[in-house]
Amino acid sequence: MPLGRIGFIRDVQPLLKDQCLECHNNVNASEFAGLNLETRETTLTTGRSAPVIVPGDATQSLLIRVLKLPSKHPVSMPAAPEKVASVRLAILEKWVAEGAEWPADVRLSEH
Repeated sequence: MPLGRIGFIRDVQPLLKDQCLECHNNVNASEFAGLNLETRETTLTTGRSAPVIVPGDATQSLLIRVLKLPSKHPVSMPAAPEKVASVRLAILEKWVAEGAEWPADVRLSEH
């Protein structure tokens, strides 16, 4: 776990790109609960239960709650739950609790 504040570029961006963006992007979002994680704006406004992140409140953030579900739960994410666990989950949780800062000019993209 990084010491101090979580950095979006250093800590969160690689995790989201590696674990989430394959499905939750502008092209495929309609097949995956309508959630597009490419930008902060789309992360906060898309998805069937938007917002999935409540900046400053990890316990109320659907993203964190879904990642913590048991792997056999029907809405557990990701499809391979061992991908986001322990340190990675703690990074996301701390990032959300710290306000989910995400530079406006940063867009994650698989396509």
